[in-house]
Amino acid sequence: MRKILILTDQFPPRQGGVSIWMEKLALLLGVSNEVIVADLSESVEGRGRDARGPTAEIYAGCSYRSIQETVRTAERATVPPRKGGFTSVLKLFLLMRPEELAKLFFVLRLIRARRLGPRDWVIVSDPAPMGYSAVFARFLLGIPFAAVCHGGEVLYHRSRRIESVKLSAVLKEADILIANSRFTQRLLVDAGCEPDNIRVVHPGVDVRHFRPGPKDLRLIRELGIKNRTVLLTVAHLVEHKNHSGVLAVMAALIGKYRNLHYLIMGNGPTGERIKTEARRLGLEGRVTFLRQVSYADLPRYYRLCDVYIMLSRQMALSVEGFGIAFLEAGACGKPSIGMAAGGIADAVEHGRSGFLVRDIQDAVEKTDRLLADGDLRRRMGRFARRRCEGRFTWDDCIRRVEEGLIPEQPSGR
Repeated sequence: MRKILILTDQFPPRQGGVSIWMEKLALLLGVSNEVIVADLSESVEGRGRDARGPTAEIYAGCSYRSIQETVRTAERATVPPRKGGFTSVLKLFLLMRPEELAKLFFVLRLIRARRLGPRDWVIVSDPAPMGYSAVFARFLLGIPFAAVCHGGEVLYHRSRRIESVKLSAVLKEADILIANSRFTQRLLVDAGCEPDNIRVVHPGVDVRHFRPGPKDLRLIRELGIKNRTVLLTVAHLVEHKNHSGVLAVMAALIGKYRNLHYLIMGNGPTGERIKTEARRLGLEGRVTFLRQVSYADLPRYYRLCDVYIMLSRQMALSVEGFGIAFLEAGACGKPSIGMAAGGIADAVEHGRSGFLVRDIQDAVEKTDRLLADGDLRRRMGRFARRRCEGRFTWDDCIRRVEEGLIPEQPSGR
């Protein structure tokens, strides 16, 4: 049976889109492959076994003795390196930080312990920094690898001189680059990647878990939003998610819709700034901040909203590469409003599952249109649900990933 090693620093019980991606890869690829997950996060909080998913091999550092043993027992690769591969791999090695080198040797020892070879695969949750170890697994041991690319990490690493060199080594050496959207695909092509090496594979959504249903009356009482029309954003509280943009929409519409309420779910560094902005706009009592809830409870909150809205914007170092939350809302039968930026155009079908907007004024107009027309909300919500069922299930997503892992034996380039 073929073995697949998943290298990630985001895995359940951590929450977020990348964590969901990696969990579904592990679970569904595990049906026909032996899957090993290596959690390389440096944070120990929340690590270990998750009730919903598989156990991960946990990175806990790498001693000097184990590094010596790994080097002493290294074997020559059985496939030829890529053209110019030695130079790019050497540059990567010389530029890697000590903690990155420690993870590299941890991964190499894990590969030896689990007896992975050239017929197996490594999948990394992002090209940088998770892809660094995969480059050496391919160069030294001939194990092919695929890198899942989300967009933001490509922008970030390309903007930094040293990190850009390291990223380039991964993009050059990868056998397959999995782009989460057409936008990310364009970023990779702009970075000099061969188009034939790129597969666009959209993330999926669990349509059995996220499904339409009535609003939870007990939750409505707990939140004090009885008889309120609800907007919802589920996202990390970071700059590019642009929660302040939704607050501006609220401020523009609150005079017309006196029962309008905004639920913000998530944690992050801009939380206090967003609260200050809400007070400045006179929205006290109209905005509720919720900490991130468990995956099991998420559908209850999506069902509370009338419109899901997330106005993420592209910034110099960050972008919404896709937006799994749009799919989760759609699977629950809710229409969405998102900026026409990054990969959101793949997550929201304009005019059918929701609206893509150009700016805040456009967002005000489209939100007003949805709030004023209950039939339109319901039609868009029903279409969003059918779209998720037909195009965005995790089974279909992982099938497309697995198709890219054939043939199993890479050829040198």
